[in-house]
Amino acid sequence: MITRWIREIVLYGVQNGLIDPADEIYVTNRLLELFGILEYDEGMEVAEVRPIHEILEDMMAYAFAEGIMQEDTITAKDLFDTKIMGCLVSAPSAIRAE
Repeated sequence: MITRWIREIVLYGVQNGLIDPADEIYVTNRLLELFGILEYDEGMEVAEVRPIHEILEDMMAYAFAEGIMQEDTITAKDLFDTKIMGCLVSAPSAIRAE
């Protein structure tokens, strides 16, 4: 299921201007690395892209269940969703330059 959520958050990023379509594979690979996933179906279809907070909640629940996120606390979730979003957005200097 995590691969579906990775695909979904990448599509969210593209649809909302966070990710340039040319960077889609790069961002996907960064998320796969974050979650320790070695297999991924590039042709996966996502019928509907949900709001970002719903996708993040599912991803964090997975990370906690798999031991990737050590604690299920507000602080741990804030730090981990920052890691996820860090895969989607440019560095602060690049954003300021735009």
